[in-house]
Amino acid sequence: MLHIPLIATSPECQGHGYGSALLAKVTNLADSKGLSSWLVSSNILNEPFYNSHGFKAVGDIHLGEGNLNWNKDPIFFQVMIREPILLKA
Repeated sequence: MLHIPLIATSPECQGHGYGSALLAKVTNLADSKGLSSWLVSSNILNEPFYNSHGFKAVGDIHLGEGNLNWNKDPIFFQVMIREPILLKA
């Protein structure tokens, strides 16, 4: 599996295809090696973006929820996986 630790664009560059181009570069590399890709998203609003690139949510991580020692709002993460697209020779 290929882990994608971070994909981000500055707010003024969002909506111009830069994030899609970055993600395509990484997923194309994974596809060429027959590898699944995975990432952890901390923003649920990004789910449609990742879905449009073939990622599917497979699990959730909740930090701080129910922890009496946690003194901030709970943090929600979404684990997402994309299976490789096998390229025909």
